[in-house]
Amino acid sequence: MLARRPSLRSAAVSAAVLLTGLFSVGQGHAQAAPQPRITHVVIDQLSVNSAPCRKIGITVSFDPAGQEVDAIDMQIWRGVHGAKDVVLHPNVGADRATDHYKWCSEDGLGEFRAGPSEIDFHAPGGADSSSVTSDRVTFFDVKQRSKLILSMTTAKHGRTVFHVRLRYWNDKKSRHEWLPHAVLHLQRFEGENLWVDKAAARTDKTGRATFVRALNGHHWRVHYAGNDKTFGKNSSHRG
Repeated sequence: MLARRPSLRSAAVSAAVLLTGLFSVGQGHAQAAPQPRITHVVIDQLSVNSAPCRKIGITVSFDPAGQEVDAIDMQIWRGVHGAKDVVLHPNVGADRATDHYKWCSEDGLGEFRAGPSEIDFHAPGGADSSSVTSDRVTFFDVKQRSKLILSMTTAKHGRTVFHVRLRYWNDKKSRHEWLPHAVLHLQRFEGENLWVDKAAARTDKTGRATFVRALNGHHWRVHYAGNDKTFGKNSSHRG
């Protein structure tokens, strides 16, 4: 028995379906929107001066790239240790989102890293959702606050004694303490926001240090540069 040959009509329909499929694939590829991406991250620094947990503000700007961003899951790290995740939910049609990271003492002190982040999104009008990872990161510091207490007395031969005490918040002990063995610099104002080191001294075990100088009409201050756990500080200026 001879095999039945396909009709011209069925062959034409098959060709049309094939062409339509090829056109749809090409058209879909051309219309594929780029994935959203984070363009900027701003996080506040935190200067700790008391025991309670603190909120650190976060603002994330992003490029929707034709997509609707539902959430941004940002990882917070201190060194190689993960601290917490912060999930930001932008308003509909917004290009940025704001929230906060709640820092507590057990998270530690020092430099933190925010990112990478996972962006959850879906196409406008579509039900399918997806996610993409943003490699953009930023850094912020959480350190103990310091304070310089400066007073002056008159010495012989027209010279002045600068009496300084350096205090800081000891987060490990949850109390203020005097900071020993810290290097302080006596600085003189030279104009145009320029302060120049003129002498250095190290605090004793009670956080005290002294400098002796002739004022000679200049403005003076004491500067503490800080360390990996404590922010630096400038005293009030005198002159």
